Amino acid sequence: MSKSGRRRHAWAVTQWIVGTVVVGGLIWAGVALVDMAENKPQRLAQVAQSESLRECVLETDGVLDRAWLMRTLALPKGVTLLELDLGILQERLLADRQVRTAVLSKSFPSTLVVTITERAPVARVMAQLGAEPPREFLVARDGVAYEGAGYARELCDSLPWLAGVKLVRAGSGFAPIVGMDLVADFLGKAKYEAEHLYRNFKIVSLEKLDADGDLIVRMPDITEVVFSARDDFFRQLAKLDSIRDVLQPHPESPLPRLDLSHGREVPVTMGAPAGTEVPAGASAPAVPQAAAPLQLPKISYL
Repeated sequence: MSKSGRRRHAWAVTQWIVGTVVVGGLIWAGVALVDMAENKPQRLAQVAQSESLRECVLETDGVLDRAWLMRTLALPKGVTLLELDLGILQERLLADRQVRTAVLSKSFPSTLVVTITERAPVARVMAQLGAEPPREFLVARDGVAYEGAGYARELCDSLPWLAGVKLVRAGSGFAPIVGMDLVADFLGKAKYEAEHLYRNFKIVSLEKLDADGDLIVRMPDITEVVFSARDDFFRQLAKLDSIRDVLQPHPESPLPRLDLSHGREVPVTMGAPAGTEVPAGASAPAVPQAAAPLQLPKISYL
């Protein structure tokens, strides 16, 4: 064989060897991928069965933290991810009525991911459960009352108290308070468009809401302010602001009543508070006597 022929033969042998190696490698890789796809779940399961839960991740749009999560879930020590019943854990989370929704997922081999949305308080109410001392409950827009955790005390103290409502037991909690969506709209309008007024809303009564469509607000300098749910809240807030500027009521001599529910007519009670006689022969309304300090709404005994 000539020299050039030997070169061609050597090159052909080399190409055959390289091709065989490449094809063999591709076949091996394919077999490995198929084996991995078929056996990965079992291998993960084996790892999960033998490895304890390492981490609980909390994702929330509110104020609850991981310490609250661990207390609420109450997971046994050394539990594995496969042993967790997500349905039962979800029920534990939703039993806290601050939690509006809860979704749990397993991230193998050893992480539990918890995603919740929380209710936000718009008001508060005092209630007593059985023989327990009365305590504060927060109330959300959907009328759900709950004890609340993780909120700054300053935030809770800024919320108005509710009156004219009675909490009714329903299961382990309370039935939603009817009309709170409208109350939340009213308070939201006041807070974001007339905050100087909102800060003085100490009590909001729903007593007349169902019958007359009225909300009654108590302020330090006005004993009663009547708002109509049938009229625009912003216009009524603007009227209240103007009247306070003109009359300049004071907590030591508050206006007894201001009714904003009559459209453009605004009845203003200028006389003495109920039970106080106007001196005979007086040509002008008597100066109101000092009203008693604001009292919390009557407690709903459950």
